[in-house]
Amino acid sequence: MVFEFNNYRQFLRQELIRRIQENPRYSLRAFARALKLSHSTLSLLLSGKKSLSESRAYTVAQCLSLNPEETEYFTVLVRHDSTTHPLQKEQIQKEMSLRLKGKVLKTHDLHLDQFKLVSDWYYFAILQLFNLKSVQVTKAVVTSRFGLHPIEAQEALERLVRLGLIQSKGKTAYRRIESSVAVKANGKTQSLTQFYQKHLKRAVDAVELQTPEQRVAGWATLALSKKGVEQARALSYQYLKQLDELARADSNKTSIYHFLVHGFLLDSGEK
Repeated sequence: MVFEFNNYRQFLRQELIRRIQENPRYSLRAFARALKLSHSTLSLLLSGKKSLSESRAYTVAQCLSLNPEETEYFTVLVRHDSTTHPLQKEQIQKEMSLRLKGKVLKTHDLHLDQFKLVSDWYYFAILQLFNLKSVQVTKAVVTSRFGLHPIEAQEALERLVRLGLIQSKGKTAYRRIESSVAVKANGKTQSLTQFYQKHLKRAVDAVELQTPEQRVAGWATLALSKKGVEQARALSYQYLKQLDELARADSNKTSIYHFLVHGFLLDSGEK
């Protein structure tokens, strides 16, 4: 939803990423056609080298099927981006806040950044790239190693910068400034649900696309009491902790693996 953004370029990039994730063959050219823009114009818009006019903003909003309220907010974002006068910019920010029903305008939506960090599988994978031997992390490296679209890779790196987990190093490279990230959640959350769904899908794909030597696999079907389930939960935490210690001690890392412990009911449970 456009109201989650205070920068129209980020909104357009995120919409492109959403379409790519739904259809990996979707391209920047296809998105440009959908928005009635040239490929070169859209590329320059997304990179910040060109601005969108307010009249063209209405056309883009219609192409995205935004409702009238969303369209008005989108055009306000465009005006805010193109205005350089401080007083005018402040006035537009107030208008943006009013359209957000009094919500305080922030430099970026940290909550959305945190949500994406958990819900999209590749953010933690990118952070692990910094632990590989002789790998300089750039957009090109992220794109090639994880099979991401360059727009996805760039958006992910920018989000990790905003979260204070990495920072730019030169023109194209990045370095990590936070050594570890902990995710805590009480109960079921949308972001963690999406995280598990996406990783389980990648696990299914790996069964077909990777050799047994490339995977670490195992399973067990067990009958357990409620107490046994809690003990199994504790064992799974211990297992993941030991894996983390193993990785920290490994001084010659070359690849990134995802280990997911996911036990679930096969029957209807206790009657």
